Amino acid sequence: MTTKSWPMALFALAGAGVVFFAFVAIPWMADTCDGTKLEAGKPLMTGPGGCFEFWLNRYQGLLGVFATVLGVAAAIWAGRWALQQVEIANKNLEHVAAQTKMLSAQTAGVRANELTRMEGIIDKIVLLDKEIGRRENGRT
Repeated sequence: MTTKSWPMALFALAGAGVVFFAFVAIPWMADTCDGTKLEAGKPLMTGPGGCFEFWLNRYQGLLGVFATVLGVAAAIWAGRWALQQVEIANKNLEHVAAQTKMLSAQTAGVRANELTRMEGIIDKIVLLDKEIGRRENGRT
């Protein structure tokens, strides 16, 4: 099952459980939930609704556990999703760092070439200055 399809499967399973409960469990409770058969107490109302209320009251702790487990599963799923997003961001950051390093190296190479060219120009200027100085000294 892929990451995107399991929430839909879980939703379908929950829906099937609700349908099962509505069409099978509640009518079954109406037949079996006779106040004279129950040792732990009687339903407050007669009929399927009263029996449902009786079982809900009796097993509300178990339902709370199921709700807690579902909440924890949702939190774990959200945490895993967030962790995947952080991993993607870290990979992107590594690519950006590599590109920055490459651009820095290229920039350093361009600057080194410019400095070499400028040194050549400065050397020519110094030679011309010396030549001008010799010519001026030769005239005076």
